[in-house]
Amino acid sequence: MEIRTIYDLVLDYKKPFLEHLLLKDCKKTTIDRFSNKIDYFSDFLSIYEKNITIDNFSSMHINSFLTYTKDRILKSKSILKKSRKGLKRKEIVSHWTLKSYITALKCFFSFISDNNNDLLDFSKVFSKIIKIKENTEIERFTLAEREKIQSVLEKESQEALKKGNLQQIRNILALNILFYTGLRVSEVLQINKGDFREHDERFFSIDIKGKGGKVRKTFILKEIVIEFLDLIPEDKKIINVEYVSFYQKINRFLARCNISYQKSGCHIFRHSFGDFLVSKGVDLKIIQELLGHQNISTTAKFYTRAGDDVKTKSLKAVFG
Repeated sequence: MEIRTIYDLVLDYKKPFLEHLLLKDCKKTTIDRFSNKIDYFSDFLSIYEKNITIDNFSSMHINSFLTYTKDRILKSKSILKKSRKGLKRKEIVSHWTLKSYITALKCFFSFISDNNNDLLDFSKVFSKIIKIKENTEIERFTLAEREKIQSVLEKESQEALKKGNLQQIRNILALNILFYTGLRVSEVLQINKGDFREHDERFFSIDIKGKGGKVRKTFILKEIVIEFLDLIPEDKKIINVEYVSFYQKINRFLARCNISYQKSGCHIFRHSFGDFLVSKGVDLKIIQELLGHQNISTTAKFYTRAGDDVKTKSLKAVFG
């Protein structure tokens, strides 16, 4: 039967698209993310635009989908997140999140354009979608907050080692790696014990599988992780949980640190680590390589703005 609606088209091409990603050796987590975003879009169509024809499909529908997605994410946040000690937070959906949905749909409809027999081309649909305003003023931990987190990490690390509970040991090891390396959470969740290698007398190197399957090295002080690694079974992941579960563990940890509820989630650790390196005078090129940015312009965009602590320190050096 001839496909007449976008909704039918999405259902018909989802499986071949995911199989295409699998053949390209995309990671399971990447394929799952694409699958979830396509499901979001098909849910949107089934509720609001189930009968929209292929000929009438336009950027207007993508814009409506972004609004739907934003509202749905905000509702889920209000359900999943509880305030910390009465602190209230204005919930937002980051531009990175919305752009990830646009990217997923662009890739999906590009695949459809390249693999249909009806000469369908959806490139123009994405040429007029609303531009997502990029905000580089994102939350970071202050120096005092970093010291507080470091103190709680040290305390809970000793408690975990003393109790000897493997799950607790894995949790605190993953948190230490996140705090002291600035890795993406997706990268932390893929690390196996065997990825740690002797670098020198002070550091381990870690083989990291980054975006696009690219492998790079990062480094961590042995004293931070060595006691934990001795307790992790060989050839096992350092922590065996899904992203959502780890996200919740991080927020509970930040609550124990009495960090403002305004600062939550995983990515703030990454940006704070980048800021910390800048404050210590680390070359931007080194920061790029440690964080795994493909282009140094990305690194410069987020880490060349001096924080208040750095500004006042510089002024003190000038005026005494």
